[in-house]
Amino acid sequence: MRNRYPNLFIIGAPKCGTSTIYEWLAGHPEIQFSSKKEPNYFNTDHLDDFRPSLDQYESLFTGGIGGYKYAVEASAWYLYSEVAVPEIVKVRPDARFIVCLRSPADMVFSLHSQNLFAGEEVVSDLRQAWDMQSLRRSGASVPPHSEMKRLMYEDVCRLGKQLERLYRTVNPESVQLVFLDDLRTDGEAAFSRLLHGLGLAPYRPSFAVVNRAKRRRSDIVRQLALRLARLKEATGIRRSFGILPAIDRWNSVLRPWDRNEAFRQHLQILFESEVALLEQLTGRDLGAWKHPGRPGLTDLPGRNAASTRGAGHR
Repeated sequence: MRNRYPNLFIIGAPKCGTSTIYEWLAGHPEIQFSSKKEPNYFNTDHLDDFRPSLDQYESLFTGGIGGYKYAVEASAWYLYSEVAVPEIVKVRPDARFIVCLRSPADMVFSLHSQNLFAGEEVVSDLRQAWDMQSLRRSGASVPPHSEMKRLMYEDVCRLGKQLERLYRTVNPESVQLVFLDDLRTDGEAAFSRLLHGLGLAPYRPSFAVVNRAKRRRSDIVRQLALRLARLKEATGIRRSFGILPAIDRWNSVLRPWDRNEAFRQHLQILFESEVALLEQLTGRDLGAWKHPGRPGLTDLPGRNAASTRGAGHR
């Protein structure tokens, strides 16, 4: 019986390089990607007005699932979801996964910036948004059309806990790890290791920077575009007329990262146990992710810190 589900998933974490890996892999001749990025079909514990039905999900693979080494979809919130990966392995026991990681402290800043850009967040001051997490967890002060779970910055950025849960659910041999630090320092080498780990032929993309931090020119235009997008989905219109992408391009400008260094160091201390857990799981020295003066672990014996593979890192 023909399988209706892909066999390779880029599952997160958000703002850790998933869009870059998606774009770099997209032109590989052995890969068929879903026509829509982030369909969020399996994370049913999160709100999503646009989640497709099974038939709609299958139709995202316009070339059909089969005939390629990998059929791939990328939903960066699957790693954070408590149900997505278990649901995936129910229907694709042979599924493989790509996980992108970065410093949790830096991820908080980037995630807040992205939430502002996407209209999920309305509080522009990060420290204030951080302090509102308990209030929002109770359902208060959550912006309309926003997902409360995506505003729980501390939970979303606990990458050690999420990777540990993933390794309890699947064989670590099926997981390929990519560190955002590596993409920045030597993206070509990191991508080559990923291809090797997946058993894919060498391939050279443009290695362009993808999904850089941006801001909106106008929140009013952003809200109008969101309403038009929701109306389009609700009416079942599949054809793209290019209007919404054009509006989005006009309304997007690059945004320098305004980082409060004192708050960043506070976050480094807060996430210290997460970083230590990631070191244990990956065998990677992550001292640069810790508070200054707190050195990282050396590479664990027999483990390659530069590898993108998660094999054996229990």
